[in-house]
Amino acid sequence: MISFLIVDNFELGSMEKIKIGKTSLKGVLTTTVVGSYTRPRWLVNATQDHRKGVIATSDLEELREMAKLLTIKEMEDSGIDMVTDGEQGRTGFYVYLAEACTGFGRRTPETAQPTSIFEQVDWRHKSMAQRPVIVNKVDWVGEPLSARDCRFLKEHTKRKVKVTVASPSLVLRRLWKPSTTYPTEDSFIDDLIRLSAGEIKAIAVAGADFIQIDSPELTTYADDEIPRESAAAEVEKSVDLINKVISSAGVNVKIGLHACWGNIKGTHRADGPLARIYPWLLKLKVDQLVLELASARHEDDVEVFKEYPSMREIGAGVLDVKTPDVEPVRVVRKRIERVLRFVEPERLWLNGDCGFAPTWDAEVVPRKSCYEKLRSMALAANEVKNSLKTS
Repeated sequence: MISFLIVDNFELGSMEKIKIGKTSLKGVLTTTVVGSYTRPRWLVNATQDHRKGVIATSDLEELREMAKLLTIKEMEDSGIDMVTDGEQGRTGFYVYLAEACTGFGRRTPETAQPTSIFEQVDWRHKSMAQRPVIVNKVDWVGEPLSARDCRFLKEHTKRKVKVTVASPSLVLRRLWKPSTTYPTEDSFIDDLIRLSAGEIKAIAVAGADFIQIDSPELTTYADDEIPRESAAAEVEKSVDLINKVISSAGVNVKIGLHACWGNIKGTHRADGPLARIYPWLLKLKVDQLVLELASARHEDDVEVFKEYPSMREIGAGVLDVKTPDVEPVRVVRKRIERVLRFVEPERLWLNGDCGFAPTWDAEVVPRKSCYEKLRSMALAANEVKNSLKTS
């Protein structure tokens, strides 16, 4: 056992190997992406020009739609089963909230300073000063941006579609600071639940097949620099908040939660063993846990499935998104087979460790590598399916 606290009442299930027949392979080893896909260079340039006031917002939006269409086509051609729009219409995987909601402003020197050990861990990459901060009452300006993205995606693909949303606990941890409107965390919770649940409802109405809650903040509590007792209390609070949002949304759509160690220009934001937080992840009211398992620093985390058996679906990271190097099919296949030692094929989905480009200017993994990595995953999944037919 390597977890730092035992949590009672795990969801238990049989871990016996299930044999798959030819008629039951549909839906086995479904391939998808975590969310983002590297933007075309011309969109990166246009975003820079827009920030300088060189091009109009309407022109940028037109280019974003072109990038969405191109990305959808590339994902389809790669052979994966479920697609996204690559988050081409967002400047960042959670910063989009500041552009689609009221109540956000720029950080001041005072609000940019880390005030807790959790923020100090985040500050390793000095990115907090550039984040927006909540300064007034938050609410959507019209329909949530993610719901509009979902409708566009549904209109331009016949594949199943996934839409990602920022975790409410991520918003609380990264974007809230004491203000006149919200002087304490508790004073912000009701509006936060309403905001997040409203987004999930709107995406469900727009026709999403899968809604993924992005929660990289949860892995902060696994970091070695975080005191164990503080981490236990914080992760429990975060899980409770996410569950309240899911219950409030009340949608009949597959919901997954993505937890990883970040992908800040090819590097981890925090680090630590998955087993430190995994017992709490099993308390989440989600259908699937989408986890980082491919990178060398976390490939051994697959052992949590043996240590804490559960019948929860697993979205296993089998592509390392922190390097442009494209994994050969045989390497991806080995990663899939390693997870299959502990997770039945019916419960196993396949994806990258994280998004390829969580922010608009992330280019560590070129678009060509994004496509080729997805192609390797699709081919490896087919090889494993064929082997299951004959086993």
